[in-house]
Amino acid sequence: MTESDLDRPTRWTWLSYGYATLVVVGVSYLLLDIPIQVSDSYGNLVAASGRTLGALVYDQFHARGFLRPFLWAHIRIVYDLSGGDYYTWFRGWHVGQVAVLTILFLRLVKPRTAPAFAGAAIGLAALIGIHTFEGTILEAFPINAYMTILICCYLAADLALGQQRKARAENCRRNPFEGADRAQRDGRRHQGVQHSQVRSHLGVKEKPAA
Repeated sequence: MTESDLDRPTRWTWLSYGYATLVVVGVSYLLLDIPIQVSDSYGNLVAASGRTLGALVYDQFHARGFLRPFLWAHIRIVYDLSGGDYYTWFRGWHVGQVAVLTILFLRLVKPRTAPAFAGAAIGLAALIGIHTFEGTILEAFPINAYMTILICCYLAADLALGQQRKARAENCRRNPFEGADRAQRDGRRHQGVQHSQVRSHLGVKEKPAA
């Protein structure tokens, strides 16, 4: 089976996405039942609405307490899109973040077999169930900055590994024996180094070439 065949979705892939959908629906139901925190969000909404987007981001680059300019840009953009319906947009955005994080997780795991499906299910349970995830998913001021950071990390990993997979698949397509030849050469080189180390340890001198 070639690497390109391993990248093709199977029924286990779709089962993994189906299971993940159930998880996201359950978490989203709980999130939608949480009101927007007035104590934490009101001041941020007032501050974000009182300046232009450019001025808001510029001022945050010079803030002394926290350096979160793009969080404030995030708040201002969703605030403008909401049209006054803050609950729907900010909580909906929060639910969307959970869905995007779950999709990126499955893209990294790439479940294609039954064991991989089981591993993806356990990994998703660990991701959602770990004690640090509670604060990550519940905090929102009113944008969840912690979740945004997680999404950026997962997206960077997905982009990096995706390029590597494409490069390996392209190399295999051009020369299917290149990997085997390289492994054989590396094995011979490693074996030669080991023999030299053993002979040096025993005090055996190399005979000069004729």
